[in-house]
Amino acid sequence: MTLKSYKFYLLLLFLLIIFSLYNISADKQASSYHKQGLALMDEGKYDEALELLNKALKLDANNEEIIKDIGNVYYYKGNLDEALNKYQLAIKKNPNYWNAYNNIGNVYSDKGEKEKALEYYQRASALAPSAWQPYSNIGLIYVDKKNYAEAIKNFLKVIKIVPDNDEAYSDLGYAYYKNNQLDKAEEVLQKAIQLNPNNPMAHFNLGNVLATAKRYQDALYYYQQAAFLEPENSRYYYCIGLMYYGLKQDAEALNSLKLALSKAEKAGDTEMIAIIRQKIKDIKKERGEGN
Repeated sequence: MTLKSYKFYLLLLFLLIIFSLYNISADKQASSYHKQGLALMDEGKYDEALELLNKALKLDANNEEIIKDIGNVYYYKGNLDEALNKYQLAIKKNPNYWNAYNNIGNVYSDKGEKEKALEYYQRASALAPSAWQPYSNIGLIYVDKKNYAEAIKNFLKVIKIVPDNDEAYSDLGYAYYKNNQLDKAEEVLQKAIQLNPNNPMAHFNLGNVLATAKRYQDALYYYQQAAFLEPENSRYYYCIGLMYYGLKQDAEALNSLKLALSKAEKAGDTEMIAIIRQKIKDIKKERGEGN
């Protein structure tokens, strides 16, 4: 090797070392921006999160996870079209990235395109059979389609993967309830409450099961628990009123229904307002009180 060749070799080696150090530094900075952006997203500071995540992407342009998380920010901001664009770009970077398929399913579900949502959830589950989120979303789509048998199958898959997931038990209990399997519904909803006593929907769903079985006193307890945990939900107070009515306690029924009506009016829930007013009117008519 001539002296000239040796000097060229040393220069090339030096440049390679500098380039490698730059890449390492850029990767670390991108990771830092990414983590900071996720923290801001969790705090609901979406514009600030976008700024940092875009900085991370400039340093690591092929990182599908950063692209997906930018999509998540747009999703939380309610910009479904831009979220969809980012999720699709993430898939272009990595065609096997199941999270992006799952999130595309969320976008289509929110748009009301349930069949498309189901397609993407199923693709996500095929790519990641050990991930529970796609099965949960598939189950919810089948609930929406009133195919409760298929919903049950998917919620059972969720529980097999994450046996301590109270939401999965609550969803499964609801599917059993709608499928007229009341004993199983009660069992799994009790499990959901055991796992998380602060899950209002599990209490509410169990109240529905017990009310259907005409166990009004037991149902009343669980509706009251749901209302305690989520005090602005008019539906809980409406059901409390119905249970008092079933127990022949009309005065308590009317008080609960009036409270439900005030909650519904505050929320602007026109459907519940009409339902509650009609029930109050019916009870008063039975009591001979007129309007």
